[in-house]
Amino acid sequence: NQVRVYSSNRNTSGFVPDKKGISGAITQGAGFVDFEGHGYALGWNTIWFDGSYENGDWVGGIGLDNFWRIRNGEKQPVVIVGGCHNALYNVSLLPAMIDKDGSEYFCHGLPGPVCFSWGLVIKPFGGAIASTGCTGYGMGYEGNPVSLSGELESNFFYQIGQGSTNLAQAHSRAIQKFIAEEEIGQIEAFCITNWALLGDPSLMLGGYSS
Repeated sequence: NQVRVYSSNRNTSGFVPDKKGISGAITQGAGFVDFEGHGYALGWNTIWFDGSYENGDWVGGIGLDNFWRIRNGEKQPVVIVGGCHNALYNVSLLPAMIDKDGSEYFCHGLPGPVCFSWGLVIKPFGGAIASTGCTGYGMGYEGNPVSLSGELESNFFYQIGQGSTNLAQAHSRAIQKFIAEEEIGQIEAFCITNWALLGDPSLMLGGYSS
């Protein structure tokens, strides 16, 4: 069953993409989780369905400091993260704190031991079994959410539906599909090289027979 953690669930009984809703949904257990929104090295967020960036109508999202809320034990999903800098894997504590303006490590002076995507994978007692994310800016064309970085992320799930059996196949075939269908310029090439897979690429999708 698909669990929708949407900002449009506000004023309903459904999950919304804040720290409580995201952690609660993942704690229930999932095979795959797809974050589509905005990020920085230590967190992910999105705006309300009827909000605007100009007014700062952010839902809240979730960051490393709230990963303790995720208590899914061995029910660990593959997590696809759409957002900027969520897989900036060269982040570390002191450089992140010194970089007050967020121009190098995109942590804005906050202490960041690891990036968001990798933090999910190494989280004790739960988290993700593998993740993806952008090592730099996530890109997309205005008015088209399934473009550039978003298209690669969508392609990942398409390739699973087409029979990819492990992480490496799903990731690499998502890129191959993107190359086959799009004219590759500087921005497209950036999105491809910017999209990281974190975890064991030989991981079989669908589980292992006991």
